[in-house]
Amino acid sequence: MGTMTVKAKQSPADFEQTGDEALFKQTVEAIKNGKFVLKADKLYSKDENQTFTVNNQCNYLIMENDKAIVQVTNSGHIGFYEEHKVSDVKIKTDKKGNLLYNALLKDSRKAIRVKIKIRKDTNCGEAIFSSIKKSGNYILTGSIQSKDIYNVAKLY
Repeated sequence: MGTMTVKAKQSPADFEQTGDEALFKQTVEAIKNGKFVLKADKLYSKDENQTFTVNNQCNYLIMENDKAIVQVTNSGHIGFYEEHKVSDVKIKTDKKGNLLYNALLKDSRKAIRVKIKIRKDTNCGEAIFSSIKKSGNYILTGSIQSKDIYNVAKLY
């Protein structure tokens, strides 16, 4: 029979916190590098005042340096695929340690302001999209990963 050596007592919460902190650091690094994917599992339409549970393989925001792709689908209620140029990026941390990302997304037809908030010590985020000239405001919530880690090939 083998023996097992325990070096120190750690609770499951200790392991969770260490993992969460590492995940948050990876998320912050991906955002600062400008290469990340927000895979949405919830969609809130401000115009319809309704929340939808959505498939994160079909609902996402991909940021890669100065380019962004937004795809949103939901049982025929809302559906679009857009490619944008990214500008006016601002990244900061609030008083609670949450990471805040703001940028302007533009294509030939419109401009959209996106504000992303990533809760401290998680990779969970909320992206608020606000159209500059018309209605169509919505919120995507889900997990954020580095574009390099996430298999984006299946999204295109």
